Amino acid sequence: MNTKKVRFSGEAALLIVLIINSLGVDLMTKSGFGISTISSVPLIFSTAFSFFSFGTWNYIFQTLLVITLMVLKKSFCPGYFFSFVVGLGFGKMIDVHNAWLQTLPDTLVFHTLYFIAGFILICFGICLANNCMLPIIPTDTFPRDLSEITQKKYKVIKTTFDLCCLSTTVILSFAILHRFYGIGVGTVFCAFLTGKGVSIVEKFFDKHIEFYRITGNGGVVVGRGVRHGGHV
Repeated sequence: MNTKKVRFSGEAALLIVLIINSLGVDLMTKSGFGISTISSVPLIFSTAFSFFSFGTWNYIFQTLLVITLMVLKKSFCPGYFFSFVVGLGFGKMIDVHNAWLQTLPDTLVFHTLYFIAGFILICFGICLANNCMLPIIPTDTFPRDLSEITQKKYKVIKTTFDLCCLSTTVILSFAILHRFYGIGVGTVFCAFLTGKGVSIVEKFFDKHIEFYRITGNGGVVVGRGVRHGGHV
C-alpha cells in the first residue's frame, strides 16, 4: 500500500536547518557531556583565541571545508558561494541560541535532556539539509559532496569525517590548551552514531516526505534520489 507523501519546500527546510542545527550544537555544549564532533574544532579555537566568538570560528572552519571540496573537485562550484552565506547565518544563530540558553537550569537531569534533544535536532537537521536541494551549511555539504566524489555511502563518510574531527580536537586541545577540553562521552557518542542516526531519519523521509523547490526550476518537484540516492 502506497502512502501519500507530504510535500515540503526546500526553502523552508533550509530555514529550519539554520535554526535547529545551531540550536542542537548549543544544546550539546550546554549539556556538558561534550560538544558535537563537527563543532569541537572551532570550540577549541574560540576558547584559546576568544577575540572571535564560537559562532565566528564555526564560520571560519566551514569556510576551510568548502575550500577543501573545491580543491578536491579541482573547480569552483557557484553553489559553494551561497554555502558561505548559509554558513555565516549558521554561525550567527549559534551566538543567538547561546545567549538565551544560558538562562536554562543546570542540573544533571536537564543536562541529559539537553544532550538528547541536541543529538536528535542535529540528525533531523542534517537530513533536511541533504534533501533541500539548495546550498547548505558547509559542515553538511562536506560529507555529502565527499560521498559523491568518492562514491562511498554517506553514513560511512559522515562517520569517518566525525572521527577525524574528534581526533583533531584531541590533538589541538593538548597542543593549544595543554589539557583535555571540549570532548566528553557525548562527543564520542556523536562521532560513532550520528551517521547511523541520520540514516534512520532519512528512511523516514523517504517514505513520508517529498521535497521540492519553490525558487528555480519552475517549482518542479525534484526527487531526492536524483542527487542523494545510494549515499545514505
